[in-house]
Amino acid sequence: MVNNASVFRDITNQSIHGDFIRSRLYNSTKDSKTYLQRLDLYKQLKVHKGCVNTISWNDKGEYILSGSDDQSIVVTNPYTGKVLVQYKTAHRANIFSAKFMPQSNDRSIVSCSGDGIVLYTQLTSQPLTDTSNLGAANLNYFNCHSTGTTYEVLTIPTESNSFMSCGEDGTVRLFDLRKISRCQKVCCKDNILILCPSAITAMCASPISSNYIAVGSSDSHIRIYDRRYLSLIDFNGANSSTTNNNTVPVKTFTIPSYEKRPFRVTSIKYSSDESELLVSYSSDHLYLFDVTKEGINVKNPDEASKRSKRTNIDSPPTVRRLRLRGDWSDTGPQARPEREAQRLTVGQARPQLQATIMHRMTEVLSRMLADPRTRIGLSAHGNEIADHRDFANSVQQFQNIAEQDNMPNSSNSMPELELVNEQSGHQMESNETDESNRQSTSGSQDQSNETRDIDIVPYDSATMDWNVGDIDMEPLNTFDYMKMKFVGHRNARTMIKEATFWGNNYIMSGSDCGHVFTWERKTGKLVMLLEADQHVVNCLQPHPTLPYLATSGIDYDIKIWSPMEEEKERFDECRAQDLMQRNAVMLEETKDTITKELKYGYELFHYNEDIIPIWALNQKNGHHSGCAMWPGTNFAFGGRSCDFILNFNMSMPWTERVDKALSWFKDPNTPANFVMMYFEEPDFHGHAFSPDSETITQMVQKIDDLTKYIEEKLVSEDLRHRTNVIYVSDHGMDSVSSPNFINITSYLENGTYQCFGTSPVLQIVPQDGKGILNVDVRREGVWVERMGLNIVIVYRSSNDELLERWYVRNEDRFGPITAVADEKYAFQDMYDSAMYYQKAFNITFTPTQKYGIHGYDNESPLMRAMFFANGPNFRKQFLHPPFDNLDLFNLICLLLDLNPTPNNGTIANVRNLLIDSKPEPIGKKMVLGISLTALTLVLLIVSFVCYRMYRKRQIKHYSLDEETGDVPEVDSYFVL
Repeated sequence: MVNNASVFRDITNQSIHGDFIRSRLYNSTKDSKTYLQRLDLYKQLKVHKGCVNTISWNDKGEYILSGSDDQSIVVTNPYTGKVLVQYKTAHRANIFSAKFMPQSNDRSIVSCSGDGIVLYTQLTSQPLTDTSNLGAANLNYFNCHSTGTTYEVLTIPTESNSFMSCGEDGTVRLFDLRKISRCQKVCCKDNILILCPSAITAMCASPISSNYIAVGSSDSHIRIYDRRYLSLIDFNGANSSTTNNNTVPVKTFTIPSYEKRPFRVTSIKYSSDESELLVSYSSDHLYLFDVTKEGINVKNPDEASKRSKRTNIDSPPTVRRLRLRGDWSDTGPQARPEREAQRLTVGQARPQLQATIMHRMTEVLSRMLADPRTRIGLSAHGNEIADHRDFANSVQQFQNIAEQDNMPNSSNSMPELELVNEQSGHQMESNETDESNRQSTSGSQDQSNETRDIDIVPYDSATMDWNVGDIDMEPLNTFDYMKMKFVGHRNARTMIKEATFWGNNYIMSGSDCGHVFTWERKTGKLVMLLEADQHVVNCLQPHPTLPYLATSGIDYDIKIWSPMEEEKERFDECRAQDLMQRNAVMLEETKDTITKELKYGYELFHYNEDIIPIWALNQKNGHHSGCAMWPGTNFAFGGRSCDFILNFNMSMPWTERVDKALSWFKDPNTPANFVMMYFEEPDFHGHAFSPDSETITQMVQKIDDLTKYIEEKLVSEDLRHRTNVIYVSDHGMDSVSSPNFINITSYLENGTYQCFGTSPVLQIVPQDGKGILNVDVRREGVWVERMGLNIVIVYRSSNDELLERWYVRNEDRFGPITAVADEKYAFQDMYDSAMYYQKAFNITFTPTQKYGIHGYDNESPLMRAMFFANGPNFRKQFLHPPFDNLDLFNLICLLLDLNPTPNNGTIANVRNLLIDSKPEPIGKKMVLGISLTALTLVLLIVSFVCYRMYRKRQIKHYSLDEETGDVPEVDSYFVL
């Protein structure tokens, strides 16, 4: 419970003391351990709808500026909780940094985001206490970092017209608003003040003189530059050398580590007297460096950069674990090490399906990548994977083979198992935990001894151009600049993890365990813990003068902490020791974990240059697309991402998703004409309860309500008359119970095969050409019914019509032998799913308990998808014969006036859905003369949307007769 009693409330309102007394009061309160250990929650500011990634006080400590995954900027009075400014920015990704511009009366804001965009915004009202007309105006838009994430913006107190930014492209850029107002160049070479050989992930300026800029990089290094000797780099000048000599640091520091791997800097902070730097490293610890010392000697940056790209062959073999993006089970106050978590009962810990999935993926991929004989589809290309010392290198080799001839030659393209630079709220996780075991595949990053190509490309976080092993190091004990190492917290899971000074005597840091840690600055002893987030504390900012602390993280709020009543004991030293030990174990576990973005199994072909996603085709033709929670749309295609993206997050209410997606149609700068939305129900609960259950009936009603909300929202937003809306599911669903779980190992000879996949489809790979089935089958698709085995066996060499109908005849990922269970049957992996459902949904495992499953032969009526549409281009009250989902590509091309790229669909199958069905020209009457203004909204409702919908001739539930449940006699039910 928030405690509103605070002895410091009176201090806030003090005005009779002079500056000297006020300064003494400030120092005495922040430097007092008594007051520090009385910190307690004072107020929660619930002003965002996403993770809060940046918080900043104004100079006087009156307001807090915050930015979030919701792409909004908010200015709040932290004492009253009143929102003074709240506006949706032009950022298209998570906001990572936002600051008030100096000398602007807090009316100007600069911010940056994960899409590389930097914005300078002026508020339209003055002062902030007048909120009647507050809004954003005079927008300055800078796209210079567009090839990667922009991590931070930096202002200088004495400079009101300029600011700096740093990013994944390895640059610090200086924007002087008197000379430049906007920049939308791609691979921009302008405004570069500092050029580093690796991503710059944090920076700060010396607080007294502002002459020195300290930058932290993904290669473990801290480089300090003297601004007085820097100027913007002119790559077109007569002496346009692009070596690192352009921006030589005056000093360089790094962590003294025996590990030959880099650690990414997540936070860097000068002490108040400029003599020390506080540096936080991801997957490592927090360090205090004495910058009055000389630092390290780098022999040859270019040569070191070149050598550091080789794989570290000295690393011991390691069994890597996989973690699914979005799995936060190892974060927060209740998180436990893996071996300890496995002993917890259901009542003690929330079951984690993702953890189970990734454990199984780890086992399968480890076996697959360890044995070159078990490659699926790779032998067709004549490629073999050599044995490797560790799992991560095997993954990298597998990527290289998989993407040959298929993946676009773009540094933005994501190989199949590449670690991802994750940027979204609950999905914002670090990808550096396996950096030392990965190599760059981008040719644009190759360097020579003399020059480096200045074409700015996104630096792969794993491409560390300077490595600890390449530094001319003295023995470890000569790193005399390291004054203190602070341990006990955990920094591994997020791109942001701030650390700061609390007065002159203490150091603070956020942690993956959801706590704020505070140590004594001189001794490194832990003296205080604050439980400040359910998952991860990323940001913490002390008040400029008073002992208030603002924190934020994965929770959708900002918390304000203040010293409270004296008698309450808030620091438990024994509990703190237990937490520190637990964090130490989990930090080591994280180092051996690969954070994997789930790409739904179609990544090997989805970005083949010949198979362009519909959103990319739309953007290629000069339009703008939006993808809300649509699986796979956060992958770049051809070096470009979807213009508007809302990453998948089941906790986000459906109505908020709709509001967000429809707002893209009205974006003032780049309005979308095509938006796709994804909803996880009733698939999510359908698997656990089966489509026959009452739970699914409730989910169907929820879908019905959603449909009504969408239609009403389109009308209220004045979009209905020019928006075509398509509702579609991607598959059906059937029921299965445990007596029909097939243990296929009973029918296969042990040691003769390897098996991949999940029910109801398995890929079977024979080993050494051995026969594997102890049943007689033809070399074609055939039903096998023996000893209760209900499986269709399809051989790769077969000409069976199933291969053609499934569109897998030329698919390399399709195994040499495929087993497909008959309807209402599944394989033994369903036991694992049933055990999860038992824990997660409290479902008792019995022979009669039904579960939901899909993936059977698409000829089955229960597997068929559903489709209905409404809009100015669609026929009214029209019942169309069945068609394949892949025909939708051509249908959407017709609506958007696009020439479809080659695909397996047929235009003729869907042309009659539209009012004008003349075959040519597709871009005129087909879109009723409004091809530039017509909008298209596609909603994927996963699964069958209603199991009984099929039985009711696919009629919407709320349009059926209320008494009989029958279909109305007229066809009006197709009109929404």
